[in-house]
Amino acid sequence: MKNKLFPTLALGIICLVVVLVLAAVNTITAPLIEKAQAEKVQRALAEVMPEGVNFTEIEVDGLPEEVAKIYSEDGGGYVFQMNVVGYKPGLVILCGIDANGVITGADFVASNETLSAEVGLGKNFIGHTSDTVTVELVAGSTAKKTTSAYYSAIEAALEAFEIITEKEDAQ
Repeated sequence: MKNKLFPTLALGIICLVVVLVLAAVNTITAPLIEKAQAEKVQRALAEVMPEGVNFTEIEVDGLPEEVAKIYSEDGGGYVFQMNVVGYKPGLVILCGIDANGVITGADFVASNETLSAEVGLGKNFIGHTSDTVTVELVAGSTAKKTTSAYYSAIEAALEAFEIITEKEDAQ
């Protein structure tokens, strides 16, 4: 009996110590990780809206399903985060639109695409508005699913911008 009880008790104590150590490490590192992620988001926001200041995440109902997050900027602009599917799920695109409806920048922040066709596509949209964005801005690439997904993300951002500004004008 003693031969069976001691190893079980020892293993239980070892597990308890490991759990306590992991909990302590998590308590120390969780705020640091959260701060680093917030700084990464702020850098990405500033990249697609270079003139933007004080980004605040907001929630708005009735937007296209591709729009995952919206950040309002003090100057009246918005940065939209869209999650779309190219060849694979996981293509996350940020698009900045200033108060006049002009795209200030667009870039992917996460991608599972294998052809890297998403690299550099965002620059094609800078300076365009909902009236001037066309699929020809990304046409010609051999990765049609990726470019189509990128284009649909930009279209969703522009549509979301119009919905938000219409709601603001109605108030």
